[in-house]
Amino acid sequence: MKNHKVYIIEDNFFYGSIIKSRIENLGYLDVELFTTGEAFMENIHDQPSVVFIDHVLPDYEGLTILKEIKSTYPQIQCIMLSGQEEIKVAIDSLKFGATDYLVKNADDGALRINEVIRDCIKINELQSQPKKKRKRLGILPSFL
Repeated sequence: MKNHKVYIIEDNFFYGSIIKSRIENLGYLDVELFTTGEAFMENIHDQPSVVFIDHVLPDYEGLTILKEIKSTYPQIQCIMLSGQEEIKVAIDSLKFGATDYLVKNADDGALRINEVIRDCIKINELQSQPKKKRKRLGILPSFL
């Protein structure tokens, strides 16, 4: 069983429940769904490993939440979710620290969720390694 916290911020409860179910089916036990940005922000101190953030929420813009997470808890991996296929939204998401950007309802959604979470957990594990070990593994440039 996987003991990483995964949070989802999605105002469409039905879609959020589908994402939550897919993640739980991957073996993650601690998966929470928040339907507002405010509800998530009240729980950000729990420091989940991974957060899926809807780009458009009724009370927050997803990029605002992303910026807040990355400024306070830079180790949290964030994935932006959007129904938009606008390249600017994807670029802005990555520019402000998102690990990845997923388009809602894409045909490969379930597979991508699995890949993205796996990659985020790997990043978290690598970041938790001491710098000397990361250097030895070739993860850090030699000057760091």
